[in-house]
Amino acid sequence: MTAEDFNVPLLTKLYGTKYLSEAFAKLSLDFFVMLSSLSGIVGSRGQANYAAGNTFQDAFAQNQRNSKTHFMALDFGMIEGTTVYNNNEGQTRIQNLLRQGWIPIDLEKFLAVLDYAISPNAREDDCKQAVIGFDRMSLNEAENAPPTTRSAMFFHVRGSLDGTMRTETNNSHIHNITSSKSPVEVHQAFITAIVQRLCTLVALDRESISLDSPLMSYGLDSLTAIELKNWFAQDLNTAIQASEILDAPSIVALATKAASRSKLVQTGSNENPEQDSKRGPNHNMNTGLSLPQLPLPDLSGTLELYYDRARSFLSEDKLEHTGDAVRLFREGIGLQLQQRLLERTRDPEIDNWEYDLQVSSIYLKAREPIYPYGIFYGSHQLTKIPHGQAERAAVISLATLEFMQRLNDGGLDQDHLNEEPLCMDSLQWLFNTSRKPFINIDKVICLKSSLGKVAQMPLMKV
Repeated sequence: MTAEDFNVPLLTKLYGTKYLSEAFAKLSLDFFVMLSSLSGIVGSRGQANYAAGNTFQDAFAQNQRNSKTHFMALDFGMIEGTTVYNNNEGQTRIQNLLRQGWIPIDLEKFLAVLDYAISPNAREDDCKQAVIGFDRMSLNEAENAPPTTRSAMFFHVRGSLDGTMRTETNNSHIHNITSSKSPVEVHQAFITAIVQRLCTLVALDRESISLDSPLMSYGLDSLTAIELKNWFAQDLNTAIQASEILDAPSIVALATKAASRSKLVQTGSNENPEQDSKRGPNHNMNTGLSLPQLPLPDLSGTLELYYDRARSFLSEDKLEHTGDAVRLFREGIGLQLQQRLLERTRDPEIDNWEYDLQVSSIYLKAREPIYPYGIFYGSHQLTKIPHGQAERAAVISLATLEFMQRLNDGGLDQDHLNEEPLCMDSLQWLFNTSRKPFINIDKVICLKSSLGKVAQMPLMKV
């Protein structure tokens, strides 16, 4: 998404709200109601710009404490009966929102909320924002709930439900596959699983699905194909790319390919199918996967990209100054530096022309403290099994040791981004690594050692 694409819906909401508020500021209105959207609360794939505009309206309503007018933002989901959903594109949009856990809102409920927002009751309740369009059940049973709703921020909404129906369905597919006694039964189990998942994604009955038709004929788009790809990886332990799903000549052909790649079939084990099904694609690091060499961009393209990015946040005067600097660099020292980079790409002793430059300039020559210049934050989903501090430490330690063992053995799954394999060379620096200080530039020391011993100790109860 370009900066221009991001700004159009954002600035429409921002300036529209701001100008209307200023225009009526002297009239002391009883109420000022903004029609925001659920996308600003839970997020909506591909609509970060629209979500940002709605989030501004939510914040605007919350921060008008000194005004005599009561400001309120209504975060609605999809409204039933509106013409925006009448065409084919609108119907596809509805199905996508339903899979994300959104609940259609009928006109009567919409008007009831609106009546409350403009009534004295909303002012007395000091209600600045209303969120309507999902509930506990819809989020827990959503086929493609936004990641935001899986975080601890939504725990008060999600409660203790955990998508039991989906888990039972997934385990049923896994059991059918792992208990199959012949390749024919395995193939049929995959067909059944794919058809059931496809019916859910495109909202069709089983009778409407033909096994000999391509999946594209049922209205699959790229986003839905990615959902199906993730389902293959997470639930069936099968590495299938979105492009292969869209190009599959039939469901039968796709099932054949999936069965040939699934780790569930390769291992033939169903001792713990739920755990195995979450391991993801089986792209082993020892399969000889060869990544393409990092290309060297041409000088003009690099400078044009730099100038285009600067345009988003520089004033006209500073942008003109930047343009002059870019032209001087292109005609002067830039040519010499580009030639030196070109020589590095041709050097057979250098695997990656950028690697040493990045590591040296950004990390090893830097003298700034890690904090606050490098802050890392991560969060785990809430577990269904509560742990004490010692138990959680043990779980994390064992998981780390298992990862380290797989790293040493070369058994890690290949990482992908947008269906392209990623270089995983940096993982070698995760363990037994230290930075040794030297004058001008530090050095990284990595000891190639084996795993330590694991001892089992009883936990003391306090």
